[in-house]
Amino acid sequence: MLLAYRTLIEETPGHVLIFAIAFIASQAALLVSLLLPWKILIILGSGRISQLLPSFLRHYERDELVALLGGAALGFFLFHLGMETLIRRIYRSGADHICRQHRKVGLFDRHHDHAVRYYRYLLHLLGLILCIVLVIIWLAHTYPLLLLALLTFCGAGSIAVRYGASSEPASQRSLSPEIASKLWSGGAFLYVICWVAIDLWRGTVPHLTIIFISVLLARQTLIFCAVAYRLLDTLTSQSERLRVLFDSEAPWYPKVKSADGFHALLINVEIRRWLAPLSKQYDPAFPAAVNPEFRAVENGKLIYATVRSAPEGEQRPFLVKLFHHSLQSLAEHERELLAVSADHWPAPPFLGMHDVDRHRATMFRLEQDFRWLEPKEKAAILPTLRQQLLACDLPADLIERYDRGSPRLAERLAIIDWRYLRLFITEGEASRSIDKIHEYWPSILDGVDRLPRQLVLPGLEKRLVGVAQESPVICNWARWRWEPVGAGWPQGRNSEQRIKAALSFAGEIRPEIRAIAPERACYAALLYELERFYAVRDGSGAQSLIPHIANGAEHFCNKASRCLNTVDVSNAASDDSNVVIFPVEQWNVPSRSQH
Repeated sequence: MLLAYRTLIEETPGHVLIFAIAFIASQAALLVSLLLPWKILIILGSGRISQLLPSFLRHYERDELVALLGGAALGFFLFHLGMETLIRRIYRSGADHICRQHRKVGLFDRHHDHAVRYYRYLLHLLGLILCIVLVIIWLAHTYPLLLLALLTFCGAGSIAVRYGASSEPASQRSLSPEIASKLWSGGAFLYVICWVAIDLWRGTVPHLTIIFISVLLARQTLIFCAVAYRLLDTLTSQSERLRVLFDSEAPWYPKVKSADGFHALLINVEIRRWLAPLSKQYDPAFPAAVNPEFRAVENGKLIYATVRSAPEGEQRPFLVKLFHHSLQSLAEHERELLAVSADHWPAPPFLGMHDVDRHRATMFRLEQDFRWLEPKEKAAILPTLRQQLLACDLPADLIERYDRGSPRLAERLAIIDWRYLRLFITEGEASRSIDKIHEYWPSILDGVDRLPRQLVLPGLEKRLVGVAQESPVICNWARWRWEPVGAGWPQGRNSEQRIKAALSFAGEIRPEIRAIAPERACYAALLYELERFYAVRDGSGAQSLIPHIANGAEHFCNKASRCLNTVDVSNAASDDSNVVIFPVEQWNVPSRSQH
């Protein structure tokens, strides 16, 4: 930090000098603008003019003096605002000058904004120290005993803060920062007032105006000390960036993000401490010595641990998913789903969720022959997985809670800004397609909202999948969605035939989807992809879908209208064979990416 101050003084001496003068003048003007209204109240309350006023003011009448003091208070406050505006310009001008002098490239994102912020912190800390020194000089000259009270409280408070910071971790401190701040400001003010009251009893106090000014300065000094402490703490914690920005020769070394001791839970000693007891909770015969196989996803913040008793052991293995505490909502979202999973779901049996220090661990039981699928094996089995997901149903309570927290597809489609999508359209045919979509848009939204819904796992092809007893097992159910039938299905050749086969398979378990025509599910898939592209502002991807959505709009709306009048499920299913299917095999839809 001293190096940063040296850079400030050497490279921007004029900025530092002007800031120091402007900051002190600003604080003094603010103090005077607060004191003058107090004087006005005294004059109005007592009916006489204080002898402490300068002699040239004591010649005015009371009303004239009140008006003069009121105007002066307003003038000083406006001067304070002017100084604050000047100070803000000094911050940016000084930081700009240093950045131009150093001319560094390849630094961290928004490094110029950080330079302005740290420059402001450094100058503000310097200004606070100067003001504190001036207050000490004032109190030493006018009220030494109050200065002693101020110094004793600041000393005791500093010791308490230092002791509290070293004795307890930040997350386990008994006092919140808000309570500590109130104790500092409120407790200090009461302490100072008690000291003044004791002096009043002893008869050793100066004039009341001097007392008032001194108490006001003492309280402001305590506030300055608290702000200075926070600024110093912030600058100390950002010392590496501070060095890079204010040292012309210091390079930037990106720091590896700390995982808060998360990965330390995976070393041999630590993993035996928490994993063995969890395993024995569900299988008392499970051996204490475990040697899990790890896989990391979510940038290393989600660890999959496959725990086996031994290569030749008889106990079924466990799957333990260890979530970093920042992914707690992700773990909760997955637990809500797997807690209601049925036997026909392609999911491992869910055992429970446990706290491991500050993190979350979910436990699953695997079959003895469980293994992870290779990428080629997983690609071949994706249609089967989508079939099985289509057959997964959710209880009404979970659906109701999901709808309270997540907007339905029709609601998300309704807020699409078509003006944004038109920016990516250059052909007249595509523009006419949007006009046609607008014509049918209300009916499209109504039709897609009336479709039965299915379980969707976005980015299914990138999720961890295993196999046990020749059946696929999806081990990652995070970020699941409950979307209209067809959502999440890739579009291309034979997609309609695959959806038709999936509907036939899932209809044996979920009768409500038997009446869904395959082309309606394919159309819902297009709308789902349109919303997904729009959500990530991929205008080109969304534009490629618009002609296909326009071509199928009339047929989808007419089919939706006929389905609303259908009562007999078997009749509705037989009616699907007589519809004209628009050419799905000619669609050229971009491949899905993780969303």
